[in-house]
Amino acid sequence: MQRSLDFYIHYFSSNSRHGTHSPFMYDLVEKCIYGKSDKTLIHLRSFFNALKKNETLVSGKDFGNDGASTSRTIAHYAKTSSMLDFQAKLLSRLVTYFKPKLVLELGANIGKSASFMASVNPSTLVHTVDANEGLTKVAQRNLDTLKLTNVTVFNATFESYFEQSEDIYDMVFVD
Repeated sequence: MQRSLDFYIHYFSSNSRHGTHSPFMYDLVEKCIYGKSDKTLIHLRSFFNALKKNETLVSGKDFGNDGASTSRTIAHYAKTSSMLDFQAKLLSRLVTYFKPKLVLELGANIGKSASFMASVNPSTLVHTVDANEGLTKVAQRNLDTLKLTNVTVFNATFESYFEQSEDIYDMVFVD
């Protein structure tokens, strides 16, 4: 929590990256954190903002709550569980900057973060994992609607996914 707070304080109060001594960090800050977002991502923001009005119920098991059954609207997930736009833009800039070949996302939710990562680099493959079957169906439907073919949605607990996966990832994102 303190790291997040420190990041936000620095991000909004700093007006220069010239105090950064590491060439790698300077480049990362200059090109990625302070860099411009891809204008083509506007359609993604519009798509996911429209889901905030979708009252379709999603039923499944919430493994963050001991596997309790849950039934919530897509609008609920889009408003409360989905990442914020500025976070999605930063995530897309990280994928653009590092150019990973294979990304693992733990927590598919409605597919927003996977779509932002997949959209900026069609050669990047994204594996997104979620144990809530209802959410994985919503995420897959959203990715299909957006015509993102470089994302694979896995309906599995993280533990069972790691037991069967032999992939080596260039980037891992925990949502």
